[in-house]
Amino acid sequence: MRYALCVVAGLLASCSAHVPTQHYVDFINDSQGSVVSLSLAAPGSESWKPVQLSDGFNPADLGGGYPGNTLVALPAEQGCTYDVLVTFRRTKPLRLNAVNVCNERLHIGKAWRQAHLRNG
Repeated sequence: MRYALCVVAGLLASCSAHVPTQHYVDFINDSQGSVVSLSLAAPGSESWKPVQLSDGFNPADLGGGYPGNTLVALPAEQGCTYDVLVTFRRTKPLRLNAVNVCNERLHIGKAWRQAHLRNG
């Protein structure tokens, strides 16, 4: 009986060790402008995959000034690092390279301001 319990426990432990962790990120639009599209890709890749936008009020975009946000379930096999492409309604797009989305929140306006400070 003890042997059978050890075998079952060993099988359960080995099965659970191979299940990848699902990551979620909350994209918060704290910028002035509306975000009309949001895409993700593996770092250095140009294989952009669009993210479904919905802020609960206007499903076509993420309104600016904190009311716009969307929670995204990310592919488990990708891990935590993504390139993010943010397209605004009236401003040129913002590309964020190698973003660690496992921080659970990405403030788009803050990232936009930091990118513009770096690029002068």
